[in-house]
Amino acid sequence: MAKFKVAHGKGGRPPKTELQAVRTNLADFIGNNAHKLELWLDEIYERDGPKVAMASFTNLLEFYVPKLARQEHTGADEGPVELSIKWSTDAK
Repeated sequence: MAKFKVAHGKGGRPPKTELQAVRTNLADFIGNNAHKLELWLDEIYERDGPKVAMASFTNLLEFYVPKLARQEHTGADEGPVELSIKWSTDAK
């Protein structure tokens, strides 16, 4: 397995162009082997159940479609966000 130098605080990830090439190759592999992937998932389903089969599939997809960044918003003291909406009856 290739090792990458840490650059610009990226934690050792490969350059963007190489990452895109990996995603393209994985997409081609999945596309060309969809019938085998389906058989493989069916075997996992029969042996370990639907939960493990779905986890296997989603783990594979994460290499091709990375998770979106998540942000959690909290209110004061890590509590819920509170919205206050007021209407003014003053005519101006």
